[in-house]
Amino acid sequence: MATEKVRLTGEKATMLATLYGRAIETTFPDPIIVDPMALAAVRKLDFNFRTIKLRHDDPHSIAIRAKLFDELTTELLAAHPGASVLHLGCGLDSRVFRIDVPAGTTWFDVDFPEVVDLRKQVYPDPDVDYHLVASSVTDLAWLEKVPADRPVVVVAEGLVPYLEEKAGIALFTAIAARFPAGEAVFDAWTRTAVKLRKLQPAVRQAGADMGWGIDDPRELELAIPGFTFVDAPNIFHQLDVEKLSAATRAAVSVPFIRKMSRVLHYRFTRPPLSQLEKVALTGEKSTLLLTLYARALDAVSDHPLLGDRTALDVLQKLDVDQDRIRLGTGDDIGTIIRARELDRRTIEFLRDHPDGTVLHLACGLDSRALRIDRPASSRWFDVDYPEVADLRRKLYPEPSGNYRLIGSSVADHDFLREVPDDQPVLVLAEGLTQYLTEEVVVGLFAAATRRFRSGVLLFDACAKWVVKVSRYSPPLKQAGTSFGWGIDDPHELEELVPGIRFADEWFLGDDPDLAHRSVLALFLFKRIRALSRSLRLLEYRF
Repeated sequence: MATEKVRLTGEKATMLATLYGRAIETTFPDPIIVDPMALAAVRKLDFNFRTIKLRHDDPHSIAIRAKLFDELTTELLAAHPGASVLHLGCGLDSRVFRIDVPAGTTWFDVDFPEVVDLRKQVYPDPDVDYHLVASSVTDLAWLEKVPADRPVVVVAEGLVPYLEEKAGIALFTAIAARFPAGEAVFDAWTRTAVKLRKLQPAVRQAGADMGWGIDDPRELELAIPGFTFVDAPNIFHQLDVEKLSAATRAAVSVPFIRKMSRVLHYRFTRPPLSQLEKVALTGEKSTLLLTLYARALDAVSDHPLLGDRTALDVLQKLDVDQDRIRLGTGDDIGTIIRARELDRRTIEFLRDHPDGTVLHLACGLDSRALRIDRPASSRWFDVDYPEVADLRRKLYPEPSGNYRLIGSSVADHDFLREVPDDQPVLVLAEGLTQYLTEEVVVGLFAAATRRFRSGVLLFDACAKWVVKVSRYSPPLKQAGTSFGWGIDDPHELEELVPGIRFADEWFLGDDPDLAHRSVLALFLFKRIRALSRSLRLLEYRF
């Protein structure tokens, strides 16, 4: 007989759908999961569950996910004796009753006060060291109730997509900072899936707002100090998937669809107590964070192309809004391929000129001077704005060999007098010229060719049409900047800068690794010639 009136809205109401799904599954012959507590709760609640529009496969899907979380929780508790369980957004889930909780475990179920009140009415107290915490999981004061001297197992089923990204990152950051070690498992949706999920009847009916999508699980390694991605177990790998309809089985067999919803598993240790460096860069200076993020993301990937672990170390020292540094889909691989090709050509120059000089313009937070094995007799000069140079000094170790960091705008040519002119020079610029005007580009290169006897100009450039559309680029709009200079015919620059001659060009769209990392970018670059010719490296000799 129903006794408790249910008055839940928004994301809180979605727990009724999962509760109902587990209860229905329990009534089936040979159920995927047996949850008598869910069935009893449904009977106690004053709510018309028939209004929840579950589709034919929904009870099975809900049960498959719940079973996987039960198994993962059991495994993690066996690996961490005496741990605390942080069951975030517990809703009306009866996991603490379903699994065999080891002795010495302390269990914390955490959810909104109105949800906790409802739990108290429908569930008895578990026969374990149990605490029911009435709080939003993102109101971090509740963490003070959890002993900080033992590892934790964090379990969050059906929670993360409903969090705002900033709040979610703050939550996991606080957990990683408070406890000596632990592991976390939660389900997550890609950004595309979040948008599509909002159309699902049960979500739409509840009026829930889904706000956090995670495309690459390794994003969190960069955003949360101490977090390390372990794996993403497939929700639908179990034999229970055979209970689903043929159409659903066919859909989840497609890798793209299967990856839209994943369970993510992370391991974490308490990060060193250190003061993060606050970054206050604006305009084109702030775009150096974009390339830093791309190199760090590559460094933690399964198959890094550049392997710049220094970028990862530096990013984790910065206090920066992650929203400001996320590149668009495919942009990160383009940034890495470009950096790798510039590294390769720099190594070639130093091989041919072991006594040569590298003049690295607008070096930003690039670690090229550290990741390239330079001849002892070579010289290296990194140049960037004074505030960028100051930031580099705080974040990077001093490179070995003949190295100097100069704080100067590249538009102020006085810095050239600090660079010896007695050896061939490689004037190297990555991600610079497109932010300058033609007058500044020509003036800079002309000053360099007057200063040095011989050398190479090596830089990336974009087509003129890219300059025009750059104002619509989300990362550039976020930074408050846009491109200013583009070039279509490389020979144009020969007419503007006396003494230089065009030597070579390299197109980003021709790199074979583009095919392995970004199918969309590969398709566009291969099908649209104007696009494939739009981003390139240019090399001139003088």
